Amino acid sequence: MDNASKFYLFLFFSGLIVPVLIVSYIGASKYGMNFYELLVHEKREWIRSGVAKEGLKGDAIKIAVVGDSRAVSGFRPVIFDQLSKNKTFTVNLAQISTGMGRFYYILKDFVVNNYIPDYVILHPMQEQANEFPQNGSIIDEETSAHQRNTA
Repeated sequence: MDNASKFYLFLFFSGLIVPVLIVSYIGASKYGMNFYELLVHEKREWIRSGVAKEGLKGDAIKIAVVGDSRAVSGFRPVIFDQLSKNKTFTVNLAQISTGMGRFYYILKDFVVNNYIPDYVILHPMQEQANEFPQNGSIIDEETSAHQRNTA
């Protein structure tokens, strides 16, 4: 592909992406929210709309996935359902910037407005702050403590 083609391809994708970002920003500012708050708001409204029950298949195993931003971006219900040969009907209820305490309310909203899932998969969260000592791990700290005691 020559440079001119690459440039036109870049312009094409820029022409698609930039307006979407601008509209998202305008939509978010219209509600007085930043982009992430708008995402959380829209997901919550989707859960409360009851639209998930419309796609429910007869005898499929109903699965709900809850988690934080890693589950939002990393779990695709469509792929999961395809891999299970469509024996499951899965929804991703994960929210960005969500702690364990909010999962209860997300599930409660979903059950009240949609259906009761057969299974709930909780994407485990790992606390980031102060879990390990700075610049090392627990093993490093134990090793250095052992070395200090034996010296």
